[in-house]
Amino acid sequence: MASLLATRQNPWKFWVFLAGFFAIWVLRATVIYSLADTHITDPLAQQAFSNAIKALVWVVPVIIYLWYVDHTPPALALGLTTPLNRQSVLLSGAVIAIYLLGIVVFQRLGGQMLGATNHPLLALTLVSTVVSSFFEEVLFRGFVLAQLRRMVRFWPANVLTACLFTLTHWPNWVWTHGWGYPLVHSGAILILALVLGWLVRATNSLWPSITLHSLNNVLASLY
Repeated sequence: MASLLATRQNPWKFWVFLAGFFAIWVLRATVIYSLADTHITDPLAQQAFSNAIKALVWVVPVIIYLWYVDHTPPALALGLTTPLNRQSVLLSGAVIAIYLLGIVVFQRLGGQMLGATNHPLLALTLVSTVVSSFFEEVLFRGFVLAQLRRMVRFWPANVLTACLFTLTHWPNWVWTHGWGYPLVHSGAILILALVLGWLVRATNSLWPSITLHSLNNVLASLY
């Protein structure tokens, strides 16, 4: 209740938080990426550095905000402690299976075969992918979507969250590939984000969205 009242009475704090996040993330995904990530030759160090920065920018500020602005235990507010009943497990399992099957079929129809990315560092890449997916879900489906749902109804909140999540990919995409790249790839990210948000609403837990997001990104790493 305290968290709900805080958001309704002081929505500007959330928008300032979000603007600050995007300002920092744009800098990290462009200038800092060129100055640091591209010069780290060891793959293990590169993955560790990337995820450490992501934790500092995506997760730590959320925890601080929830404690000191919303006055809510972070794990509870983020949906990480909500128990999953049998119905939620079956529902999320079915949605995840259908979504991933659709991705595999789509990739096969496009001529891409599973296992194309086959190298000794694949396991490291997959672990890093899962960790990164967790961080992204904490910020967007755990925090941003929950905050927006206190201001507007679910679907407007989910669409806005999905759009914001898609936009986080743009700075690095544009920086490294040019403007054409995000125009081609944003649709898939947006659809995934909408499904992830719906899963959180349907199960009242963040873990199904973390699972789907991780599996989606792991599957993408295998093509």
